[in-house]
Amino acid sequence: MYVCENVYDYQMIHLQDRQKLEGVLSPSHLEDMEFAQSLGRTE
Repeated sequence: MYVCENVYDYQMIHLQDRQKLEGVLSPSHLEDMEFAQSLGRTE
């Protein structure tokens, strides 16, 4: 059962990583990043 548990753990970690990446690539996140960069340039 050790292998099955590792496969499940790996799948859960991979799913969490994908969800994080999808959040980073969302349109609202990209807009927030552009806004933050524009603030950094004005200072």
